[in-house]
Formats: sequence, C-alpha cells, structure tokens
Amino acid sequence: MEGNRLQQYLRKLTVQAREEGFPDARLVQDAENVWCAVKKRFGDQLPEPQAALALDGSLMFTWRRRGHYLEIEVFPDGHKEAFYENEITGTPWEVEIPASASVLEHVLEKLSIFMLDKVHIN
Repeated sequence: MEGNRLQQYLRKLTVQAREEGFPDARLVQDAENVWCAVKKRFGDQLPEPQAALALDGSLMFTWRRRGHYLEIEVFPDGHKEAFYENEITGTPWEVEIPASASVLEHVLEKLSIFMLDKVHIN
C-alpha cells in the first residue's frame, strides 16, 4: 500500500479537478506524467517523493535524504522548475524547464542522488 501512496494522491487530485475545478486538471495530468517518467526510469530504486499542492496552484514533489534536498514543481501552465540543495555545503542548483521539455533531461543527475543504493556528495 505504501508504494501506491503517491498514485492514490494523484487520483484524488484528478477527482477533485473534475468535480471541483481545483486543482487544474492539466496540472494534475502533467504532474502524473512527470512521476510516471521518473518511475519508468528509476523503478523502485528511487523512493516516492512527498507531494503537495502549493498556494500558487502548483504541485511540488520533494525528496530529502542525507543532507540532500530536491524539489520538482509543476505549474498549471505546463512549465516546471527544479531546485536542489546540498544541505551539507549549502550549494544550491536550480533550473526552469519549459512545458515542451522533458523533466528527466534536466534533473536525471540530481534524482540519481536519491537512489536507495547510493548517495553522492556533489
């Protein structure tokens, strides 16, 4: 059941979008597409992120592990933003991802930090 937590949350948001008009249905679909691409690439080697709607109407995925923090934010207009911080060194990294671009192209290296079998210090 735990492995399906994120998928259940996204399904709940899909129902809310359809019945209540919030969150934006396109946002939920884009977020689900991002998660499906990540899951397809990493399988069970990458833990599920925390996921939550932000006050600005975006949906944010976050990972935190051993001094590393990554967030991928999906916006209603289709663009995404990623932010990473090495909490040990305080070194940040961020990128804005156009709606037409693949999230994985931009964050593959950062996501690999959170794989269950290894942790890199970048």
